[in-house]
Amino acid sequence: MPNSELQKLWTDPLHPEADALDLSAKSVWTSTSRADRQFPVFQGLPWLFPEPTRALVEWRDRALQLLQFLESEVADLKSQISESSSATTRKRLTEIRRLKILHLEYVRRTLEPLKVQDRKRLIPGPEFYRLPLRQGLLGYAPNAVRDWSPSLFPGENERLLELISQQMLPEFSGKFRIAVLGCGAGRLAYDLAQLGHRVVGLDLNPLLLFAAQEFAFGGAARTSADFPVQALDPDRPGREVKLGGFPAASHDHLSFAFGDVYQLPLVTSSFDIVITPWLIDILPRRFSELVAEIARVLRPDGAWINAGSWRFDFRSESENLSLAEAEESAATFFRSLRTQRASTPYLHSPIDAHRREEILTCFTWQRNSSPPPTERPLADDRIEWIRDPQLSIPALPVFAAASATHLAMSELLREVDGRRSITDLAARLKERHGISDAEALIAVSAFFDRFMLDRRFRDFA
Repeated sequence: MPNSELQKLWTDPLHPEADALDLSAKSVWTSTSRADRQFPVFQGLPWLFPEPTRALVEWRDRALQLLQFLESEVADLKSQISESSSATTRKRLTEIRRLKILHLEYVRRTLEPLKVQDRKRLIPGPEFYRLPLRQGLLGYAPNAVRDWSPSLFPGENERLLELISQQMLPEFSGKFRIAVLGCGAGRLAYDLAQLGHRVVGLDLNPLLLFAAQEFAFGGAARTSADFPVQALDPDRPGREVKLGGFPAASHDHLSFAFGDVYQLPLVTSSFDIVITPWLIDILPRRFSELVAEIARVLRPDGAWINAGSWRFDFRSESENLSLAEAEESAATFFRSLRTQRASTPYLHSPIDAHRREEILTCFTWQRNSSPPPTERPLADDRIEWIRDPQLSIPALPVFAAASATHLAMSELLREVDGRRSITDLAARLKERHGISDAEALIAVSAFFDRFMLDRRFRDFA
């Protein structure tokens, strides 16, 4: 558990005006603003999501689906091995299966604190909160290998620490209180704590943060597997890896917690530096919302340091900001000190033909003396007429299109009885919708092809 100074930095994400959380219990932390708001603690990690029960139910569901998916991969490989007539293919598949089993066991053990099989019933709370849809468990799993394998990705963690250190100078040259948002598997937070800073790391991914908690505090080495995007040598489809074995960080200098960067469970004006490594390009909400939360937790004259890809992927191009636009939107709270473009290897594995060299956008923005924001992003980011069930639902064109599509899909699925063929269903579709034989046959075949592919290759990550 963190020491008393670091403990004072965590607070209720919906009530950050609280001085701290009540940490008298080891398994549950209680809001000092509202005694009915409690946050579970898993393996020493506080679960500081805005609506902790809802987040727990969803992460358990995602974790269970992931484990089932990985188990099905292993079972499928066993069948492929027995069915293959090629000794060379069997050898390759056998090695992939061995590595997949190692990876499955690593994932299963890492997620144990979640108690995945505990199917807790969701009781709606006073607030609504949902996890980002695109942030899955496996999406950044290779980063844990990069962070905690001593020699597999030489220089990558050191390069990131070097760039962050360059951004800190000359204004920030002592020992500081630092928050690392989107800390992932925790290596940067660990490295900064080893330099003497007091660091808190925040992330929402259990597979990464449980690894951070284990390995940063001296956990024994564990075995997993590393899979290249494109194997350089087809006979080497992956490699066994050992993670961990690092000197234990001090609890006086390092603390991790689960949370959301748009509803930071951090006390207002409590940090000298906030760092966002490899974060901005994956966030699902407006940049201005992130700006406001970071400004709130920084003290006046504190610094926001960024290092990562500069890319947004919003449907509305107006939200895909350039760096100049971002600086402009943040000008109420920040002034730019310096900007740097720097290259770094990224998951540059010697067994991978798909080696990446990325250009990072690094900047230091200093918090000005304006008051911290009083308005915060809503934890409930649903559209207004969904949040308020009394409002009229707008007649959007997308609803009409989706209705026609889903009606046709529903009709086809209801006709499946174990006897009818695609030709039979195409005849029914032709009769009901007045289309040609060829069009009906193509439509039905395409629907079932997509339907089965979606379920066979569904990404549970």
